[in-house]
Amino acid sequence: MWLNHVTQVDVPAGRFWMDLCAGRDQVAMHVHQKGWASYEAPLPWLLARWCERLSPFVVDVGSNTGFYSLLAAVSGAKHVMAIEPVQEIADVLAANVRLSELNAQVQLLRVALGDHVGEQVLHFPLADHGLLETSASLNPNFRAQHSQQRSVPVQTLDAALSDHLQLAGSVPLLVKMDVESLELAVLAGGDKVMTQWRPAVVAEILPGANVAAWQQFMQRWGYVHYTLKPDAPYVSAQPSDIKLDMAVRDHLFLPKADAHQWCCTEKI
Repeated sequence: MWLNHVTQVDVPAGRFWMDLCAGRDQVAMHVHQKGWASYEAPLPWLLARWCERLSPFVVDVGSNTGFYSLLAAVSGAKHVMAIEPVQEIADVLAANVRLSELNAQVQLLRVALGDHVGEQVLHFPLADHGLLETSASLNPNFRAQHSQQRSVPVQTLDAALSDHLQLAGSVPLLVKMDVESLELAVLAGGDKVMTQWRPAVVAEILPGANVAAWQQFMQRWGYVHYTLKPDAPYVSAQPSDIKLDMAVRDHLFLPKADAHQWCCTEKI
């Protein structure tokens, strides 16, 4: 449903609303035109199912205008922390949270996450598409050309979750990341979180990524990798090697001991 440039998103456990930004929010437009489950399939369906079954604490790193944060909140997440450093994008996210009456469930942090606390330069790709920017990165080499640069505050995952670590062991944690090639830097700033909370990790990994570095991450923390597939069953039955594919860019990493609780593939 589209009313006054706002789209209503109906999901199995509830509904939320997103401002289409006069057609400039490409995520909201995709959801409006093609349905919520088709965006970056199968991740929306899996996130909704995980939240319904497990009521996890969800950290959405690089949350953009909030699609995954809002989806998690209405699907049963215990709490959602949306992290978005681009102020004008975070403004839209905050408006979507208010519009959906989810202020109590969604906490917004207007920072980037990295391997240390401080300030870093956020690099914006060429802005000739007329859409809301979705690919700003702390990595200066992520794009060949930039339209602008902007200094932003940087937190670590440990610092962002410092007030919530008492939940470790009692509430599952899901860290979902889309930070334009610096996902491992985010995890490098989360030693306490990794040690105490043992989160499930969903990370976008693009072709050209350092697969060996991801293998080192798994070896260090005792994690295994599962392939996500657009068709059922959406999660591979067994741990698998990392294969880089633009068609399926989201990858699931689970601690070996707790992998079973996240590997839900039954249809809602």
